[in-house]
Amino acid sequence: MSDLLDALTPQLNVAALAPLAEAGGGEQRYRELVENANDVVYAHDLEGNFTSVNKAIHSLTGYSREEVLGFNLKDLLTGDSHEVARQMIAGKLGGEVETPYEITIRGKDGSLRAVEVSTRLLFRLGRPVGVLGIARDVSERHRAESHLRLLRSVVVNANDAVLIAQGKPGDHLGGKIVYVNEAFSRMTGHSPEDAVGRTPRILLGPLTNRDQLNQVRDALGRKQAVRVEMINYRKDGSAYWVDANFVPITEDSGEFTHWVAVQRETTERKRAEDLERDRNRVLEMVARNGEIENILNQLAELVERQCPNLRCSVLLLRNGNLVQVAGATLSSDAVQGFQDLNLLTALGSSKSERFPLPAPRPPTGSSWSVPILSASGATLGAFAVACSVRRKPSPEELGLISKTSQLAAIAIEQRQLTDKLAYQAQHDTLTGLPNRALFGDRLHRALAQARRQGWLAAVLFVDLDRFKQINDTLGHSVGDALLQQVARRLESCIRRTDTLARMGGDEFTVLLTELHDQHYVLTVAQKLLDALQAPFQIDTFELFVTASIGVSVYPRDGKDAATLQRNADSAMYCAKDRGKNNFQLFAPEINASAL
Repeated sequence: MSDLLDALTPQLNVAALAPLAEAGGGEQRYRELVENANDVVYAHDLEGNFTSVNKAIHSLTGYSREEVLGFNLKDLLTGDSHEVARQMIAGKLGGEVETPYEITIRGKDGSLRAVEVSTRLLFRLGRPVGVLGIARDVSERHRAESHLRLLRSVVVNANDAVLIAQGKPGDHLGGKIVYVNEAFSRMTGHSPEDAVGRTPRILLGPLTNRDQLNQVRDALGRKQAVRVEMINYRKDGSAYWVDANFVPITEDSGEFTHWVAVQRETTERKRAEDLERDRNRVLEMVARNGEIENILNQLAELVERQCPNLRCSVLLLRNGNLVQVAGATLSSDAVQGFQDLNLLTALGSSKSERFPLPAPRPPTGSSWSVPILSASGATLGAFAVACSVRRKPSPEELGLISKTSQLAAIAIEQRQLTDKLAYQAQHDTLTGLPNRALFGDRLHRALAQARRQGWLAAVLFVDLDRFKQINDTLGHSVGDALLQQVARRLESCIRRTDTLARMGGDEFTVLLTELHDQHYVLTVAQKLLDALQAPFQIDTFELFVTASIGVSVYPRDGKDAATLQRNADSAMYCAKDRGKNNFQLFAPEINASAL
């Protein structure tokens, strides 16, 4: 803008305050320059009355050139901006250095626009008579700067780890890291000073899936985003799971220069999923009378999946001696070491639960053991755990191994624990309610009885509203505690002859039996909704959750279990479509509308 001012000022000094559009002769090129400028070029006298303005004023303010030529500065500027402009003119008259400044103008439609202004004094006969100015609309720049500040604040303060690295040709994961946020440092233990300038390989380790890395490389090579769930490593060498989104960053020219990875740690979720899956697998093996060595191998693998830095072996007490039967192979010297440490005596006195118990010290790292005890406290064997780092086990590790040893005891004492295993196989671990299998069995029995007696029966599908939002926002521990409290409230709404089951996630089902009419069904459905109205107190959180309920009644809505469940499910979705926090009876038109 200053170059244009420098070119125009001599011309206007000659013409004083004559309108720019009236310049002629040698000034023709300046007139064209002014008229075709994207910025607003204007002149006004020392009182602020406009004497000249180019056509760009219309796109900026909505006013025509003719309208503005009848205006004073104060007609276009906000009060504060008019004072700023007045002071700047006074400063120029006082000999101050001319610098650009920002003011706010008010358009014809009342909208406000930020403009950057550069001005020069106009002189006639050596005396200042007016001001020449160029105004540039910077509203978009302000919005962009505000947007960038917002984005930076989001990235810096995000709970997810953010890493930005160069896109190295040939190996896009081999470029140097240029930025990490605070969440990255908390997650990995690498400070920005540690990470910046190094490659993302600082996060890789022996359990990192190389196929996934190649998948990421291929996607970035195609300039495509990719999402993977993978194992990374912290600065201290511990492994953790992340859900990582890799996104390529390209220039306007299309050149791929950097990539950004947004990572959310999923270690607890993965471990919980693996733990639940492995526990269920073990229980299934026990229920099927699987080989004890296979079951104990599964338990050793469970420990190693939960704690990737540990190696787990299982020893059983046979004929007075400890014998390794599962897990990571121990040398004969290591097994003998347990005998030499008189571990059996320690195991025999382990009712005091002084864990961990003695274990032979390996050449490097550390080891410890946890006993396998029967329900009566008799010694069955031990879990022997080794770590490549010399340290003590964490309370979490000991807790996991202790629980695993309990599962081992269950497997070993199968005959004594048959009833307990049957219960675990038919009930939800979190809430203690019947699970899908037990609910299905009771439903089949109830329908057979209803056919014989001429009774009604009802199936209610109960789906919690907003539970996923609570679970994702506050964490799985809060979500689990909420499900437990919800189960207790729902359970209080039914008779002992009825069944409340948890089907999985935030879904519950209710079976009402021995009915003579559907009045009791409507009453129970409303009681279930009412039971959830009061807030739930979970730790320091006060939570509100409602439910959508679908109802199907035998034999009107179906004569078999599958039809009744399907129709109750359809009615539940109808309840959700009608605003949630209500119940809906199944009607044939529900399925018709779904088609």
